[in-house]
Amino acid sequence: MIKILFVCLGNICRSPLAEGLFRARVGEAGLDDKIVMDSAGTDSYHAGQPPDARMRALAAERGIRLDCTARNLRKDDLLEFDYVIAMDHSNRERITRVHERIDNATSRIFLMRAFDSVGKPDAEVPDPYYGDNADFETVFEILDRSTRNLLSFVVKEHYL
Repeated sequence: MIKILFVCLGNICRSPLAEGLFRARVGEAGLDDKIVMDSAGTDSYHAGQPPDARMRALAAERGIRLDCTARNLRKDDLLEFDYVIAMDHSNRERITRVHERIDNATSRIFLMRAFDSVGKPDAEVPDPYYGDNADFETVFEILDRSTRNLLSFVVKEHYL
């Protein structure tokens, strides 16, 4: 089983959307029995809460369900997940610092936009939390492209 974890700061906007989009893509590809995914945040601001209402509404308009609950990134995640996908540099650095303190951590850490076909691979997925609807739309478009390409990458890497 291939395990992928999407990570942002509070786990209510970007990472839940990435999880929801990726779950839909995996389902469309008929790979539900080979790939599992989850999302987490590097801070506990929103632990236990559902995804942001604006993100849920936008996702629902586009046929994507966001039914996860915000949680914190745990050390065990870096032992359990094959891929940890950070939404921005700050969160990637936080993940990497934890990863370096775990002797047998094997997770591969990537920036989400490394899989985006538009822009630079070291670009960030902007945080829409303090923005308007256009910001949420932009994030949706970025994550839609990126999750499609991430799935192609995983399929090639694991010969699925």
